[in-house]
Amino acid sequence: MLIPGKASAEALQFGHTVHFDNFLTHFHGSKQYQFPCVQTLELENYLLKVALLDSCRLVPTKFHEYGYLSLGQIKSLINLFREAPQKGELRIMVLHHHVTSVIPAEPPSEEASVSVTLDAARLIDTALPAGVSFILHGHQHYPCIIRINKSYREDGNLTALGSHDTYILSGGSASVRRPRLAQHVPNTYSIITLTEDRAVIRIRQIYADGTDGSNFMDATFPLRIYRDS
Repeated sequence: MLIPGKASAEALQFGHTVHFDNFLTHFHGSKQYQFPCVQTLELENYLLKVALLDSCRLVPTKFHEYGYLSLGQIKSLINLFREAPQKGELRIMVLHHHVTSVIPAEPPSEEASVSVTLDAARLIDTALPAGVSFILHGHQHYPCIIRINKSYREDGNLTALGSHDTYILSGGSASVRRPRLAQHVPNTYSIITLTEDRAVIRIRQIYADGTDGSNFMDATFPLRIYRDS
């Protein structure tokens, strides 16, 4: 079930988001959606909840490559997670910009094209206690898998670490032009396979002629299901 809301024009009114806006309009069948929104899918062993966030919120000045979510959007998402919680949920967040750096270096530029979301730390601080298992993003087209945990504030107190790790997947790109990629990085696409108790992430190579290649990266780990207390 997709949670409905106002038309997207208020959130996506800038030229650099037009293709994403068109994709969402096609996906939803109309312009009647909001950010954040949560898509749910009932699986055999748990309820899958996928939350969509809009990180393209800055006006396209020289800072247009920065991602930004806002405290209000992050709080709204947590409220959506809290509505009618099930006994077992697998929670995933999806956004465009990075939550932590994955490329080896980002050279200084007058255009200030830094890929990490400005309030990424706030998102992670919120995702950990909310039981989010995955954060998926794109932007720099660089395939990478990160396992993250950190101290965060909850009810005014500093928590040593979250009760579980969150996995961040930078999915690469199947179609971005080769000059945009590092020499050692191929075009890729990602597959996440979910079972009752584990997740398998496969990042696979794809070539310019569309030929499917071998696995570029693999990871298997226990699946953490959020259970409302």
